[in-house]
Amino acid sequence: MPTNYTWTGASSANWAAAINWQDLPGTNDTGLAPGPTDAAQFIAFSGDVAGAVAADVVYVGPGSNVTLDGSGSFSAVMLGQDNAGNLSDATLRIGSSAGGNVISVTNFYFGSPLGGNDTLLATGTLAVSGVLTIGAGDHPGTVAVNGGGEIAFAQSLSMFDDSSISLAGSGRFVVGSDTVAGTSGALEIEAGANLNGTGSILGNVVDNGGLVTDNFGSPATTLSVSGNVTGSGSLNVNLELDVSGGIGGGIAINLLGGGAGLPGILRLAQPTNEAGTIATFSAGSTLALSGLSFDHVVWQPGSLTMTGASPTLTLATSGDFSHLTFTTQADAISGTDVVVACFAGGTRIRAVAGEREVSRLRVGELVVPMGGAAVPIRWIGRRRLRGGRHPRPWDVWPVRIRAHAFGADQPTRDVRLSPDHGVFIDGVLIPIRHLINGATIVQEEIEAITYWHVELDRHAILFADGLLAESYLDTGNRAAFDNGGGALQLHPDFARRVWESRGCAPLVLDGAALVAARRHLLARARRLGHVLTRDPALQILADGREIAPEVSGLRYRFHLPPAFSSVRLASRRAVPAHLSEGPGDHRRLGVAVARIVMDGTPLALDDARLAAGWHDQEPDGAGAGWRWTDGDAGFATGGARVLDITLAMTARYWLTPATGQVMRPAGARRRH
Repeated sequence: MPTNYTWTGASSANWAAAINWQDLPGTNDTGLAPGPTDAAQFIAFSGDVAGAVAADVVYVGPGSNVTLDGSGSFSAVMLGQDNAGNLSDATLRIGSSAGGNVISVTNFYFGSPLGGNDTLLATGTLAVSGVLTIGAGDHPGTVAVNGGGEIAFAQSLSMFDDSSISLAGSGRFVVGSDTVAGTSGALEIEAGANLNGTGSILGNVVDNGGLVTDNFGSPATTLSVSGNVTGSGSLNVNLELDVSGGIGGGIAINLLGGGAGLPGILRLAQPTNEAGTIATFSAGSTLALSGLSFDHVVWQPGSLTMTGASPTLTLATSGDFSHLTFTTQADAISGTDVVVACFAGGTRIRAVAGEREVSRLRVGELVVPMGGAAVPIRWIGRRRLRGGRHPRPWDVWPVRIRAHAFGADQPTRDVRLSPDHGVFIDGVLIPIRHLINGATIVQEEIEAITYWHVELDRHAILFADGLLAESYLDTGNRAAFDNGGGALQLHPDFARRVWESRGCAPLVLDGAALVAARRHLLARARRLGHVLTRDPALQILADGREIAPEVSGLRYRFHLPPAFSSVRLASRRAVPAHLSEGPGDHRRLGVAVARIVMDGTPLALDDARLAAGWHDQEPDGAGAGWRWTDGDAGFATGGARVLDITLAMTARYWLTPATGQVMRPAGARRRH
């Protein structure tokens, strides 16, 4: 146990002088000062501390405002907390003048979830080799690096709530290395490191790693950068990222959207100085272009082009965005938002005026249902859902129907529906969740989605990009929509309940009609080029590094690198029920493992070293058995170098067409 000392000296006194310290009651260490195995604390002390400093833990406790002018090291710094657990605001300064002292710390903590709003100021150098988290709970932290000062941090950094990092003059802050000299006047993220959080960065950012918006469950949603972002790293926008300066050409922008159930927004104060490349533009994300007015947006390979009252703006893109529909809208602050709407933006409804994107439809507009004359829209429901916070997320995750899944031009392109949205096939309506097959009809696990439903005077079948899908039928769930009126349901249920009196076709949930529909869709998937394989493509992943096996039948041998004690066993995966015409196993299965041997020693299938991603063990009735993975199973190897895995069986896995293109079989007929 370390000895505990409390500072009793005056301002500018020397750390190493025993007269400036008092050991706590119950100890007998008079005439000493804290050393590398001791704990030291400051309580309600304001002033300087000089000399060589060293301790196991230093507590800068409630009400303290401490400047460390000496040089030395600590195993841990607790800012805003004393060793009795009392919490309140505190301030720690590293050096009182430019340069000079260097303080090394293994782990640095800003208070605790119950602590105050703490401040770290650096005029000298602070090198942190372990954990550094800025802010805690609902209490933000403040970090200021002044001219000549530097904070160098060896790992990725988390910033909570409305914490802030400011850089003045030649101040430097390095994330990802405690030895690299940073860029003057900037926060620098090294390759392989991330800064995750919300709050503000007052200064420029040199991003060679990743800048990620994440609120860790707190109410804060915005990370702002007051300067430019340059480098060769990425911006990963889950919540809102505001950039006041320009973005350099080496930056990859990932508009992921939906973080913590909220839309991803990249707000650019200088959009004409955005030279990065948009690598990801996911459903639910928004690009806010301040000070510009556009009313039209077009994507083509390599670029996203906005036109309107402002001069044309073209932003670089990578990847295929052809499945997305981009729209523009007035920004709530100023300028124009470029938005990817979810099911709404990607689905076009057949109307008298032509194919109309559903989010642009208006009440009273005439649409053309199957087998009838044009009818007016009575009501349009809208609801944004957060799958990550839903108790049964598979009830709200969207189902993607790939082009031509039901027949030629049914649909003409990919369409997304809510799981219980009914589609029309052979005279009946079947909720799309019952038709998922893992190939042409798949469920997508995304964080947030916006659903739109179109209500007519009577329940009917609409053409949604050529797919025959039902209009909205009010079965008592209108309050589930944002604009439904009345109390908003917390977890809306879109299942249909009353069909006998008002449904336009029989609702099928099981039986012969469902079996026939599934049989047709599975056969259709094969005709479109999807094939099944028993090859699991089994491999080991070690921090992203792929390790291929030596294979002999169902036996796989892996030679593991020495640097890893924990790896993942990855393979193709499938849901057996998706491949059957009737009921089946709804588990996601990778491979069934019968035997594991590490460096010649067998490992029991129920061993605790088999982490997340393993289903329960299944006996075979003969004293043995197997254990299925889910396709991505954790595995603690303990430094073993040879891993032998014997499989009991594999699943059947879909392989998509090699060209990536959907093939249209000749003579395919529509199933109306």
